[in-house]
Amino acid sequence: MPVYQLDRTEAHRVMQVLVARSEPAPSPKGIPDASPCLIWQGCTVTDGYGFIRAGGHQMHTQRAAWLSMVGPIGTDDNGRSLDVYLLCQVKTCVNPKHLELVTHAEARLRQERKRTHCNHGHELTKANTVMRPPKDRGKKPYRACRTCSAGDQLRYQARRKAARARERETAT
Repeated sequence: MPVYQLDRTEAHRVMQVLVARSEPAPSPKGIPDASPCLIWQGCTVTDGYGFIRAGGHQMHTQRAAWLSMVGPIGTDDNGRSLDVYLLCQVKTCVNPKHLELVTHAEARLRQERKRTHCNHGHELTKANTVMRPPKDRGKKPYRACRTCSAGDQLRYQARRKAARARERETAT
């Protein structure tokens, strides 16, 4: 059962807009058929993804490209809704050959695997990575940078030491 789809007229209109406002660009490595990216030249949002109005709703251009050029977005066998995953990782690409429907959990897992550096620029090598327990119940463990973790621990210990010193001063 489809979760979301465009009617034929709207799908045709959206497809025409996507093609008219996109320009071909070389495909990055890792795309199986090496088809060029179609770079959206229209509106983008702050995270860099293209944005378009389709079916009376505003949506990312990748979702609109899937709905207008491939078909409806449904659910998997377990009833979980599917996300449009961008294989080429070019945020403004709307080439339907670079899109794939995956669960949200699978999309997050793929993004995490592609991460090579932490937020502070340290390389996430096997020696510099530690698995942390989940922050919330029901979540999965995550990778953390050992260098950042060690720095966090030192700052925590310094705060604790300073707090204990203040407590002693106020107690006397």
